[in-house]
Amino acid sequence: MHSSKTIMLRLNPTGFYFCFIMLFSLFMTTIAFAAEEKKEGAGESVIYTPIPVIVVPLYLKGRVKGFLSVTAQLFISEQKERLYAEKLMPRLKAYYLEDLTRLSNNYFEIDRPIDSGLIGTALQKSTNRALKNKHAKFYVINISVQKRR
Repeated sequence: MHSSKTIMLRLNPTGFYFCFIMLFSLFMTTIAFAAEEKKEGAGESVIYTPIPVIVVPLYLKGRVKGFLSVTAQLFISEQKERLYAEKLMPRLKAYYLEDLTRLSNNYFEIDRPIDSGLIGTALQKSTNRALKNKHAKFYVINISVQKRR
């Protein structure tokens, strides 16, 4: 005889708010990508290339006390460079993950505000290093922190 057990998923308020923030950021990026083509100047189209969400742990006294997630996109106006960036997206993601991990270990604390300017500058340098040009602009869309209990 088989007994069936019901599995319930409990969300504490922190988990609920984190899920809400992630869904809201996903909704906002969907809206941004829906309107991604915009005419500018002499009919040149402007495209924003999405970057997968980057998540790194935040530490306190050597233990993971939360997670930092960054949602971003690249502004690349030329089609050829945009295709090149999409081709190199795994390398870009690896550079972004490496730099965010370094920042989370050395500069960010779970109980203090996150410096979005520092994140933007560091990840713009990673973009320039990977693409070997200065035509791509890195834009941070959302930064969120989830604290563990």
